[in-house]
Amino acid sequence: MTATKLAKKARTRATSSVSKVARSANGMADVLTLAEAAKYLRVSETAVLQAIDEQNLPARRVGQDWRILKSAIQQWRLAPQTRRTGKAVLQSLASVWKGDPSVEPMLAEIYRQRGRPMVEEST
Repeated sequence: MTATKLAKKARTRATSSVSKVARSANGMADVLTLAEAAKYLRVSETAVLQAIDEQNLPARRVGQDWRILKSAIQQWRLAPQTRRTGKAVLQSLASVWKGDPSVEPMLAEIYRQRGRPMVEEST
C-alpha cells in the first residue's frame, strides 16, 4: 500500500472517530430505540414497555416509535422502585375504594351534577 493510501485510510478512521465522539457529546448516540433499550437491559421489548407504563421508566413517544435516553435508563435502574404510574396505580386505587360505603353516594352526586343517569339507558 502506498503512503498516500495509508494516509487517506488514517484520515478516514480519525474522521470516523471524531464523528462518533461528536455524536456522543451532543447526546445523539445516547438515544435508544425500544429494541436497543431492550437489548441494553437484556429483556424483551414488552418488558421495556411495561417498565415505561408501570415502573416509571422515562421515555418519549415519537410517532409510533419510542426513544429512551441511556442515561435515563441508568438512573432508573439505580432508583428505588416505589413510584408507580399508569395501570398499576389505578389498580391499587381501585382496591382502596372497594367496599367503601361513601363511594355510592359520592358517585350519585357526581352524576347528578353532570345531569346524567348513573346507568346508561339502552336504545
